[in-house]
Amino acid sequence: MTTQPKITQPLLIKLGLAVVMMLVFLTVLAGQASATQNYTSTSESHPIKSISCSSSLGSYLCVGVDGSGNIYTTTNPTAATPTWTTTTITGTPAFVAVSCSPSTTGTSGLCMAITSSTAYTATNPTGGASSWVSSSLPDGSAEAVSCTSTTYCMATSSSGYAMLASLSGTTATWLASGYDGSVFAGVYCAASSGCFHTNGTNGIDYIPSSDFSTENTSSNWSAGAGVISAPTSLGCSSNTTLTTGLCIEGGTSGKIGTATNPTTGTWTSTTIDGSNTIEGVSCSSTTLCAAVDNVGNFWVALASPTGGAGSWASTNVNSAYTINGVSCEQSAVVCGVAANGNSGGTTGNLILVSVGNSPVDTALPTITGTDTDSSTLTANPGAWNNSPTGYAYQWQDCNSSGTSCVNISGATSSTFVLRDSDIGDTIDVVVTATNATGSTNATSMPTSVVTGIAPTTPTTPTISGTTTDGQTLTSTSGAGAGGHPAATYTYQWELCNSSGASCSNISGATATTYTLISADVGDTLRVVVTATNVAGSASATSAQTAVISGVAPANTHVPVITGSAVYGQTLAEGSDTWSGSTPQTDTYQWEDCNSSG
Repeated sequence: MTTQPKITQPLLIKLGLAVVMMLVFLTVLAGQASATQNYTSTSESHPIKSISCSSSLGSYLCVGVDGSGNIYTTTNPTAATPTWTTTTITGTPAFVAVSCSPSTTGTSGLCMAITSSTAYTATNPTGGASSWVSSSLPDGSAEAVSCTSTTYCMATSSSGYAMLASLSGTTATWLASGYDGSVFAGVYCAASSGCFHTNGTNGIDYIPSSDFSTENTSSNWSAGAGVISAPTSLGCSSNTTLTTGLCIEGGTSGKIGTATNPTTGTWTSTTIDGSNTIEGVSCSSTTLCAAVDNVGNFWVALASPTGGAGSWASTNVNSAYTINGVSCEQSAVVCGVAANGNSGGTTGNLILVSVGNSPVDTALPTITGTDTDSSTLTANPGAWNNSPTGYAYQWQDCNSSGTSCVNISGATSSTFVLRDSDIGDTIDVVVTATNATGSTNATSMPTSVVTGIAPTTPTTPTISGTTTDGQTLTSTSGAGAGGHPAATYTYQWELCNSSGASCSNISGATATTYTLISADVGDTLRVVVTATNVAGSASATSAQTAVISGVAPANTHVPVITGSAVYGQTLAEGSDTWSGSTPQTDTYQWEDCNSSG
């Protein structure tokens, strides 16, 4: 989240640490339900100039900086007693601002802390002084910074410079453009969309990400409309783009400006804080924003930041504090506040405020069960902050890579029975956690690819029919193999020798019936039934038949003698036909009969 420092900041001295726990009850303006929120305040020896809080799946990080080279980190900001670790950078740089990308944790992501002329970048923010790598800023009057990804950060200066860093790890390549001579008090970057900042009047200047490579050309910047005269700060929800999301400006006389289209849309001005100056603003989402002022007030809108003054509630942390910045991490569980600890600005406080909001997942939902057809999968909702009162489930069918997921109609309970159509795909589940504030979705990792259940050995087939040439044999139908999806059955008749051995497939004999032919005579037959589905196959083989018998020849057309019945002439026999098994061999016996035949 982007955090903005106070414009004028005194020089800081070395820190000391003492933790003080306080319970605060919000004083709520008309139109908003009352709420009770806890905060912790850790006292330091020097004013805290800026703070940035981020989170990812229940892992949190808050980073504060002072003007004496110290960087403070905590990875347990929601604890009753947060543990702050101090890292002192060589040369005691006078930090003025810090920003971490929204999903940064203690050991991953990206944070950048800046002085007026130097940037210090870390991808392992809790790794000690050596983790923070310095680079020179193009202008020497920087005062705000925004990192909303691990690849781009933008710093702005009081002399009207916008400075863009292209990042590879902690290596920063800087471009700078002097857009005008105004004080650029607030900046926000959405790397996939672009960056914008406040200017010294009441405008918003912006550049699309397509022009990042030529950011040093001021003509690539465009002017948008803000609403706060001489704004002091700018904060946006982590999903904000150039034209969507939610942004808020802070200004004098207790004014804030809000817009859901920050560059070209309409900004609305609201007075929430009387005559005080809003020193910092931050939005974790489009439903939670916070603001801090110069007399120790912390303001929060828990449902509708654009809903007017009645949507904002305040508490006075300490009227002696001047609060320099605020940052609410993206899951809307905690906001960090950077403050001077006394009116003289010689001490500081790191303040962590627990804010109510929708449930936030700290561990993704999980799925248990066997990833095979017809098995039952069970969803575990995961772990959540903010006390969900109920969970809803939506199972999804995804491709084999676990992407392109679509809802499965009617699959809305905590269990799901896998279907034939799921084979070859993966399954995930979307869990919706709900409390009195709202609802939040979290999606499990996909299952392994769903497989079928291979069939088992089918029931042994039997053969019926007469084992005589020309007769039809019939196999019992395949059955009993089980499996998911249901198996299909195929048949293969085999010819075996008279002992039922040396069997081989009969070409084309793949039906449940087989008609014996003469070539089968003297041999035996059997049939193999195979059950098959996508997961595999199994076969069963019948017993062999009795030896196939032939059919004796039977005359179907008597022989006819051709030739002249004259002495010395040759007679011939022809035209006789016979039924019965083949091959057949004809033999001849001529007979001499009397004149009557």
